[in-house]
Amino acid sequence: MSKDNIFCCERLKGLYNIGNEYKPNFRVILNSDEFINQHLRRGIKIDREFRFIITQGYSKHLSSKETDSMFINNCPFCGAKLNEMYNNKSYINEVNHSW
Repeated sequence: MSKDNIFCCERLKGLYNIGNEYKPNFRVILNSDEFINQHLRRGIKIDREFRFIITQGYSKHLSSKETDSMFINNCPFCGAKLNEMYNNKSYINEVNHSW
C-alpha cells in the first residue's frame, strides 16, 4: 500500500489495514490471468481489473473454498463505489488467491 492512498472512509481503511487473519477485513485483489481467461473462454468479459472482498479472516491465503468471504461493489459504511475509489495497483493487498 502506498502511503499516499486515499480511502472512502476511516472504517473501511481500518478493515483494509488489519492483517488477513483478523475479522472482518477488506481486501483488494487483482484479477488473475487465469480468472480472466476462464471467463473469456465462456464468453464472459471481465470489465474490472480489481475485485473487492470482505473476509472473516484467513491464515494462509485467500481461497474461495476455505475462506468465508463476500464480494462487494460498494463500501458497506459510506456507500462509495469501490471500483471508482480503489482503481490502481497501489491498493492491492491480496495477490495469492484462487480466482
